[in-house]
Amino acid sequence: MLAEGSTEREHMVTMARGSTPYGPWEACPRNPILSHRSLRVPIRATGHADLFQAHDGSWWMVFLGTRPHGPYPLFHNLGRETHLAPVTWDSEGWPVVGEGGRAALDAEAPAFAVDRERLCGEPTLDRFDTERLPLYWNWLRNPVMANYRLGERPGWLRLLGSGVTLNEDASPTFLGRRQQHQEMSASVTLAFQPQREGDEAGLTALMNGTHHYEVAVVREAGQRVAIVRRTVGRLSMITARRVLPEEGEVRLSIVAQTPEPSGPGLHMRGDPMYVLSLAVGDGPMEEMDRGEMRYISSEVAGGFTGVYLGMYATGNGVAASAPADFTRFEYRPVPYRVQA
Repeated sequence: MLAEGSTEREHMVTMARGSTPYGPWEACPRNPILSHRSLRVPIRATGHADLFQAHDGSWWMVFLGTRPHGPYPLFHNLGRETHLAPVTWDSEGWPVVGEGGRAALDAEAPAFAVDRERLCGEPTLDRFDTERLPLYWNWLRNPVMANYRLGERPGWLRLLGSGVTLNEDASPTFLGRRQQHQEMSASVTLAFQPQREGDEAGLTALMNGTHHYEVAVVREAGQRVAIVRRTVGRLSMITARRVLPEEGEVRLSIVAQTPEPSGPGLHMRGDPMYVLSLAVGDGPMEEMDRGEMRYISSEVAGGFTGVYLGMYATGNGVAASAPADFTRFEYRPVPYRVQA
């Protein structure tokens, strides 16, 4: 079983068999046995597969694929995801994947007791009142664990910003979880009183060090200010500002919004957007700015892992003078909608 056609839109799986590991080899007459190239379907770039047999005797193929926005323009923010397709065997002993070599977005899987809504569709709310973080939280690279503190302020996660920023290849003070849905919202309550110019803490949509958006609290010209920054390649710019009270909590939000297609096989009405918003205290959430998803997609930024939604703190070159405390991080998906 081979992965061919690169790892992008022409990706595919082919099969050959022989009487010994050294051949000679006979190619499957239906090769590729799995490929979504040139198809307008929800899953693209299918490949890097493996076969296995479940405990009930049924056969399955597990493989990687992407879910782009679309049908056009084609770009994705979720990285390469793991997919599953049923497999049958024809009279000649060759595997048949899904429906004639195509895998559906949804498939009946009676062999597995999986609650899809629980695993994939349930909102999560983290109050940071446990001794350990759930496994969906990730650091970047080799974290300085002294900068992450649970329990120091009960019910809050305390981040101590180092001099490392999100733009660097070192490990900034950052804790994030993957974006798992094309449409979703992530929000968090932040208590942060920056004391020095350069102190910064907030919520980011991060693809990599050169492609990320954030809504954050900083000290600027002697004032506590909320900002939105967009970093795309070598261009990084603060695109929105709002002066804040000197004390008090704020709630930060990033929402991924995808417009409906304008018709089968046609472009979407407008661009999918990340909407970055702020609420002061118990006040209403107000949009500060929005940025196109395409500019932090894999097709623009490169890479395979997809966007992370995360909390971060930094002193922008030196250790931050004040801790950043976070609570009530909520990730709320919108159920996946198959797009024509």
